[in-house]
Amino acid sequence: MKELGNMDRKNHVYSRVIKTNYRTYFLDVRVTKRGQNYITLTESKKKFDQSSGKMTYEKHKVFLYKEDFDEFAEAFTDVVKYAKENENEITDYQETTSTNNTEETPLEKTTTVDLNFEDLGKEE
Repeated sequence: MKELGNMDRKNHVYSRVIKTNYRTYFLDVRVTKRGQNYITLTESKKKFDQSSGKMTYEKHKVFLYKEDFDEFAEAFTDVVKYAKENENEITDYQETTSTNNTEETPLEKTTTVDLNFEDLGKEE
């Protein structure tokens, strides 16, 4: 395990690790210099670097601040519930936006294009 520097040890309060076949997720509670908690969500994917012949890790981070905890948790729970209940029924993409817990607005993002590749390059 990698040794944390002094700064990391000071502001690192709590962690949970979720390991899957191809990814590892780190959920960490940290503290700002002003004493406020925030959360870092890190996705780490193991990749093979062909140029060096070694395994590397690709990381993506999201920082979630205290003022957004409740709205994020509610939206995350809702999305997970929807995904589980509609696993085999999802065909079109729908997005719901929310601003400060007010009215939700569904946005449809569906595009249909009729392509005929045999017509490419022909003059009409």
